[in-house]
Amino acid sequence: MTSGVVSRRAVGPRAVHALGTVLVLALLAGCASTASLPGHRHGARVRPVGQDGPPADPRQLAVVERWAAALRAGHLNTAAALFHLPSLFANGATDTITIHSAAEAIAANSTLTCGAVVISAFRKGRFIDVLFRLTARSGVGGGRRACGSGIGQTARTEFVIRDGQIIEWVRAPSLPGDPGVPRTPTPGGGGGAGGNTGAGSLPA
Repeated sequence: MTSGVVSRRAVGPRAVHALGTVLVLALLAGCASTASLPGHRHGARVRPVGQDGPPADPRQLAVVERWAAALRAGHLNTAAALFHLPSLFANGATDTITIHSAAEAIAANSTLTCGAVVISAFRKGRFIDVLFRLTARSGVGGGRRACGSGIGQTARTEFVIRDGQIIEWVRAPSLPGDPGVPRTPTPGGGGGAGGNTGAGSLPA
């Protein structure tokens, strides 16, 4: 009775190499799929570039990514340093301030109890509208408990970036088709704002 295991010698070096190549390509294909990211349901379609507007300026988006990375790491001083003085911080009607000092910039960033990872961005007039996946953040006022059910949810923020600094940081509504938001707004639903826990802003 023959064994079901095929030896390496029987297969031959060329076949082994070909099989290894196929496995590597399969793994790379799986890693490249954004459907595996938290906040994206399995099989959900990725928002195509240009669906909502022209792509954001890469230099401006790089500023947002540096800010988000500093916030996630709990480096509030570094995150705050990316805000121009003065600048606008608008995280809802009751949490809108004009930042005039480094201390105020640090205080504004400290109200954001979640971290964030950039998913996509597009230009919207003078703003860039950025879709984030929320994460726990490190540092004082952070942690998984502080972010709570926001972890893995999505949120949008609009930025005005000038000369490598944030001039305006404004919470923005979710868009139809964002993870957890229906593609077709429900009647009287206000165009799809919300839909996720913490959607439309980085929770304060």
